[in-house]
Amino acid sequence: MEGSKIVQLRGLLKEQFPEAHADRPHGRDGKVVTGLSALDAIGLEKGVLCEAVAEQSSQGGALLFTRVLRGLAEQGLYTVFIDGRDALDPQSLGREACRRLLWVRCVEAAQAIRAADLLLRDGNLPFVLMDLEWNSLRELGRVPSSSWFRLRSLIEKTGATLCVLTPTRLISSAHLRLKLGSTFTTEDLEEQEDKLTDKLSLMITRHLRGRALAERTG
Repeated sequence: MEGSKIVQLRGLLKEQFPEAHADRPHGRDGKVVTGLSALDAIGLEKGVLCEAVAEQSSQGGALLFTRVLRGLAEQGLYTVFIDGRDALDPQSLGREACRRLLWVRCVEAAQAIRAADLLLRDGNLPFVLMDLEWNSLRELGRVPSSSWFRLRSLIEKTGATLCVLTPTRLISSAHLRLKLGSTFTTEDLEEQEDKLTDKLSLMITRHLRGRALAERTG
């Protein structure tokens, strides 16, 4: 049954997103170029499971993902956005980003995990974003660690990159963990988005070999 679902999904994706199944452009030196300077300075590599932790909604998690989606679309790349609580406002992305976006709308974390499992098996979608920021801690705590290890294994086989936004440190198998260190106020909302983006601060707390770092960028 699982195999037939994957075949059906691949057929649907190829029909709806034919350009995504053509030759994929490569980033520089095996790195994913997102167009977001704070993230590109870190050097996000292909084939990694990245966890971005935003412990407060005011730390810019939504802004981070919005800018990444736009940046990838500007490069002509197709992106998957797995929405853990159906919270995305597509109007915030713009027409071009929406045209190159596969938006998977979920209502619980378990659905999001299953969607990621299926989509990563396709092997033709190089960048997948999963937003779990608005899922409850209780719900997220019920996700078994084996689910994340399975996704990590798929990523390493396909060379795709999965970046997951979480409200707390959750993924023990993450190759890379980032902590958002910004704090935005209601006054900041009146500023232009480019200025807000410049205020995004990312701290690496885990890298590929698992050593804790204290490197801040942005």
